[in-house]
Amino acid sequence: MAYRKTKHPGVSCFRRGGSLIAEWRNPRTGLYESESLTAKGFRTKAEAMKWLKDTSNELRLVKLAIELGVDEPPAPPVVPVGLLLSEVVELYLEDYAVNRLPGLVKRQRERLKAFIDYARNAELYRLPGPQFRPVRITEFRDHLSRLNKVVSKGKKKVRTRELLSGGAKNSYLRTTRAFLSWARMRDHMQLSRDDIADRLPSFRTERKLPKALDASQLVALMKAAIELDGQLNHGSRKDKSAYYTGKPSASASSTYEPLAPMLLTLILTGMRRGEVLHLKWSDVDLDAKRIFVRNDDAQKHKVKTRRERCIPLDDSPALLQLLSAMAVRRGRSKYVIAGRTPSQPKNFKYQAWERMTKKAKCTGVSPKDLRSTFSTCAAAAIRGPQPLYLAARMGHALEVAHRHYVALGVRRDGDLVEQWLGVEQEVWLALEELGFAPGGSSRRWAQ
Repeated sequence: MAYRKTKHPGVSCFRRGGSLIAEWRNPRTGLYESESLTAKGFRTKAEAMKWLKDTSNELRLVKLAIELGVDEPPAPPVVPVGLLLSEVVELYLEDYAVNRLPGLVKRQRERLKAFIDYARNAELYRLPGPQFRPVRITEFRDHLSRLNKVVSKGKKKVRTRELLSGGAKNSYLRTTRAFLSWARMRDHMQLSRDDIADRLPSFRTERKLPKALDASQLVALMKAAIELDGQLNHGSRKDKSAYYTGKPSASASSTYEPLAPMLLTLILTGMRRGEVLHLKWSDVDLDAKRIFVRNDDAQKHKVKTRRERCIPLDDSPALLQLLSAMAVRRGRSKYVIAGRTPSQPKNFKYQAWERMTKKAKCTGVSPKDLRSTFSTCAAAAIRGPQPLYLAARMGHALEVAHRHYVALGVRRDGDLVEQWLGVEQEVWLALEELGFAPGGSSRRWAQ
């Protein structure tokens, strides 16, 4: 007999004399029966999988009839036509939103829009419904494979001619599988678990190496952030002289919200963007020289790998100086990167980040690339941390640190993070220009 963990329990499949044979035990007679799958036109087990599952389900119903003491197996329940598909989606999102950030719910809604659009074009309006068959799920996967990428142009979203990447298509599939499983468990759908799993397999994607920036790109980003943070508004109605002369007055406000402190923290710690934004002063121990990366329960922020970890500060004097200076100016803010209110973290604005990367001529660089840069430089450093300590510091598994980051960085000597990155002088110069370190040194930006 087949093992219980197979997708067709009670039915075994094997080859005998070049023929594919299916064998099972008749629940009524107790005798084994077999049938040639090759005679049915199946060449492989994969081709016969649907037949094997159907036979397994028939045997299960016969066993149930024997247990109930009836002659015929019970017919599957007829589920009446129920709610609209859009209503079921809203119920799912309400359930999904429990203990989750609004941004995650918004992302889930956007990914489900592809399935809703397909269902509308296929005239699948209600769940459950007789027209919603397993073959429709396969058609949705084929529809997703031909879907083009959507980009934002101002307030509008325009679909381009470029196809979705494999990772994007798999994210749509994960969301759709989660929704269909939720709907199946709540009797909104007449699909089985195998129908969902077998007909929505993930797309095969090419795993690319992480992107690592060189020292010149890091310096360009720091210079751009400092320059943008220092821009001031050129007067107002109350200060017409500054407006006409183009010279900001002493009371002029900043044009943009400060971005350089967050950028420096990302570069020197290798933390994720969300971890930096949700870093609290209560998790920073300047005396012991360490940072604790923890969940932010008040803002419903969870560490990605569910691993709270500790980051040392004794190997980065520039980071220690930055945090010490920011602690003096923090005021009532609970967060290291202060938001608009003391109890709220800073909101990450893609427009501000793109403005900085465009000015630095590093278009396409994301905060994740800074994390990859830190990992590669630390892994390649001659006197850098051991792979086990680096994996614990980054919140990675050990095999991830071995597989991705060992052979990409430039081998530099030194005991400090700034030396591993190759920007020791430039980081201190950035701190001086931002007022986080005493000036008067002979440091100058590299040309």
